[in-house]
Amino acid sequence: MLAPLEGVRVLEAANWLAAPAAAGLMADLGADVVKLEPPDGDAFRNVLETGAPGAPVHAAWENDNRSKRGIAIDLNRPAGQALLQRLIPGFDVFITNFTHERVERYRVGFETLRALNPRLVHVQFSGYGSRGPDADRAGFDFLAFWARSGIESIVGEVTAPPIQPVGGQGDHTTSLNVLAATLAALRLRDANGEAQHVEVTLQQTGLWTISNQIQAALLDGVHPPKNDRRAPPTPLNNTYPTRDGRWLQLTMPHALRDWPAFCRALGAPEWIAEITSFEQFTERSAELTARIEQRFMTRDLADWAPRLDAERLLWAPIATLPEVIADPQLAAMHAFEDVEHPRGGRMRMVHAPFTIDGADVRVRRSAPQIGEHTFEVLTEAGLSADDIAQLGADRAFG
Repeated sequence: MLAPLEGVRVLEAANWLAAPAAAGLMADLGADVVKLEPPDGDAFRNVLETGAPGAPVHAAWENDNRSKRGIAIDLNRPAGQALLQRLIPGFDVFITNFTHERVERYRVGFETLRALNPRLVHVQFSGYGSRGPDADRAGFDFLAFWARSGIESIVGEVTAPPIQPVGGQGDHTTSLNVLAATLAALRLRDANGEAQHVEVTLQQTGLWTISNQIQAALLDGVHPPKNDRRAPPTPLNNTYPTRDGRWLQLTMPHALRDWPAFCRALGAPEWIAEITSFEQFTERSAELTARIEQRFMTRDLADWAPRLDAERLLWAPIATLPEVIADPQLAAMHAFEDVEHPRGGRMRMVHAPFTIDGADVRVRRSAPQIGEHTFEVLTEAGLSADDIAQLGADRAFG
């Protein structure tokens, strides 16, 4: 099978999650991705794991840096900067998440690198962008994606404090933006033969994820109300606990149409005649929600599942992660794959979030060690053993 990005070479000078995750997906698609790290490694290597603390590998690091090769170059030294510029002509894509200040200091801006490679796709990722008052502000996903985009202000319960986001969710969402924009720029580059500059930010990606709400605010200037689970606009778009402490999510946009089937599923056909208009859902929301919750609390989640499915209602269990891993639907879609790891042995990993029929899309190797492929990559770039020795003497590698 053909790998979709076979023959495309990507140099990633980035750390943490979003840009590396995008480059990891490019590597899964067959691109030769070379990850450039400082001599002491990407800072993310040393972040305390929030899960799998006893595992032989760093789970998040492996997830976002699989399928790549790794080199170590000290960009704080002139010799390191010169070496990077020497490598640029051999790559199709350069991805970085350096702040504007470091882009200038390391001499890796678009105009500088385009002069070295007039067909380069230059991808600049950041929290807030390369212009404006926050161009040099650090932008982790909790800050730029969740907080500054407005997401945290509209999610969660009306009486609760802002939610604590899930780490990496904004980064991985944004990585898909980086991937899409890079692929579009590659096509444009191939069409006109000219270098392209791509910019993606966490804040704007967060903005896009709630763009329906933002568009409404652009029109009326009003901040939308937060959810009130005890009195939602319709009780058929809500979460409910069951007797065994589990939760389920109802999502029925045609609530009035689904109301009779829902009442039958709950074993309460006598409720059907009570609601004949959508306005009644809103007027009686608190009362209906309380009654529905009481009914759900009479049975376990496993008891409710076949009843809701029998009426072809739109719902889902709020799954635990072990349940997600064991989900037969995900197994059928090949959402996980087994990879041989030199330190972790045979391990399961999350597959790329898409498939292409007949194409070779997969995890190709474990994440690299710091500088694992430095000599290999430099040799491929045409540097001799003497050249590499001199670079070492010049401390280009640290």
